[in-house]
Parts: sequence; structure tokens; C-alpha cells
Amino acid sequence: MSLDLIKVFAIYGECKVYGPYTSKKDGRKRCVLTFDHCKRKTTVSYPKLLLETSVGRKLVKDETVDHIDADHTNNAIENLQILTRVENASKAHTDGKCSAAPLVTYLNSIDGKAARSARMKAKNPFAVFTESDVVVIRTSFKNKTKTVPQLALEYNVGERTIYNCLTGSSYDYHPGAISKSEFKRLNKESKHALSK
Repeated sequence: MSLDLIKVFAIYGECKVYGPYTSKKDGRKRCVLTFDHCKRKTTVSYPKLLLETSVGRKLVKDETVDHIDADHTNNAIENLQILTRVENASKAHTDGKCSAAPLVTYLNSIDGKAARSARMKAKNPFAVFTESDVVVIRTSFKNKTKTVPQLALEYNVGERTIYNCLTGSSYDYHPGAISKSEFKRLNKESKHALSK
């Protein structure tokens, strides 16, 4: 499908459209739009430009273009759909294209801690731990029952992910993070205690 330049002008204003060009990195098509007699330019993905001209508006920040058949070379308008970024990440996960932890789906009857955990997962669909996981990780480490490598092995993540969880660099929405100096002290003590 070719671009309707009148619709592109209606959405982006007066501009020159170059392309589509195929990227050597990932094989996806992009177009370059120049404004103000080439003083300003922007690169837009070709499928996004096609879909925007089809629906007659720019996509909002949270929206993305999805190829229904997952073939990024198939830019037929029937193969393109608008999804939110969370929906697109969820689809990538269910299609096996993403190694993120399973996403929490919203249920009408969900409440309490489970609802808060689901909201956190919705904000970051790639979050590895649930709220209860964070509590267990921090408690196990503080009580010196498990070391960082043991926790990393148990949760199938890197040691840096466990460290970030413990020190509050990530998962800071939950209280109970420890300072970096306390981490060093506890890490040393837990290694010593478990080696006996």
C-alpha cells in the first residue's frame, strides 16, 4: 500500500516524505519527514505512517502499531492494528517473543494486595517479581536464610536484579528496602552463616 500524501499533510502538516527505506539493522521500513524546507526532520516507521493515515490521526504516546501476523515485512493495512504498549508487550510475551515474567491479568473481583500487585505489573509489564516475591526476598536476606546467589537461582534472575530489589533501586513502591552499607554487612554475614 502506498501513502496518501494529502492525509500525511493533514496529520503532520506541510512536509516532504522520503522513503520508505528498509533498515539494514532490523529489516523494518521507515520514512523520513522533513519540515520547514529541510531545517527539521523526523523518522517515522512506515507501518505507523500507514496506520495513522488510515485512521486520520497521530497515534498517542501510549499507542503502538502491531503486525497481527507478527511478520514485520507484511505492511498490508489489514495486517496492522493499534495496541497500547502494555497490550503489545503482553502479546509479545504470549507469542513467545519476549522473555518477561508472565503478566498479571486484571480480574473484576480482584482486590487488596493482589490488586496493588496487578497495578504494579500493569505499570511495568516486564516486572519480574510480584509484591509478595519482594517481601519474601527481602525477609529471606535480612534473616540470613538465603544469599543473593541462592535467591537469584531460585527466582531465575541475575544477582544484580536481586541486589536492586533488596536496596530499593527497583520495586521501591514496597517498604523494607535496605541501604547499600547494610546490604554489604548482611551479605557478608549471610555468606558466613550459611558456610557453617
